[in-house]
Amino acid sequence: MRIGVRGHDVAAHTPQALCEKLDVLGVHEIQLVAHKSFPDFVYSEETICELAEIFKRRGIHVAVYGCYIDPLSDEGQARFHEHIRYAQILNAGCIATETALGITNAQDDEARYQALVPVFRRFADDAAAHNVRCAVETVRVHPLCSPEKTTRLIADVGSGNLYAILDPVNLLESDADPRRAEKTRRAIELYGDKILAVHWKDAQADANDPAIQFALKNENVTVITEGLTGETLKNTIQQLKQIGEEN
Repeated sequence: MRIGVRGHDVAAHTPQALCEKLDVLGVHEIQLVAHKSFPDFVYSEETICELAEIFKRRGIHVAVYGCYIDPLSDEGQARFHEHIRYAQILNAGCIATETALGITNAQDDEARYQALVPVFRRFADDAAAHNVRCAVETVRVHPLCSPEKTTRLIADVGSGNLYAILDPVNLLESDADPRRAEKTRRAIELYGDKILAVHWKDAQADANDPAIQFALKNENVTVITEGLTGETLKNTIQQLKQIGEEN
């Protein structure tokens, strides 16, 4: 099973320090948002090329290049198209975003959904032209709010280059929602062939969780820890590795 971490969950203010800490964790896959990992980072082709060279030397692969923007704003769209080039330089597994920023409660806003379709078609096409896969993450309080809405967007965009990030927690209506396994299985059933990465937010790794089971059966899917830090992160990584070794 491929295991990765969200880069900015690892306390390291330079690329070199991040690589060293990833070595200690025994992990070489990351989700990268450079300015969150490195506070002084300034985006340019030059700085991204330098970062790509450091990662290449240290055997670090950017499984997910995070570019979380408001896709319905001109600024957000311009930023995403710019960062497609950076994802290409880094040889990232994909460039990913959500369909809104923050809590929007826009899950029933059909007009916003319809406006997203041509935007993601342009994103997917531009990414394909640069040999980068484009991925979208589902969030319950965003226009792309459910497995059904996600598979609808993939179909409406009509591009072979639109993929998905599966975050089981983001599918839940509340922390008390008992349907996590059900909703995870539904996402896998509808568009499992499009899922490139799974976000894992629990301190305890569960070998019977459908998202973990899916990753075990699909060697090209990376399980990326999110929001876990310090000893908790270290312990969870070890649990995930053990699950991978035993299955």
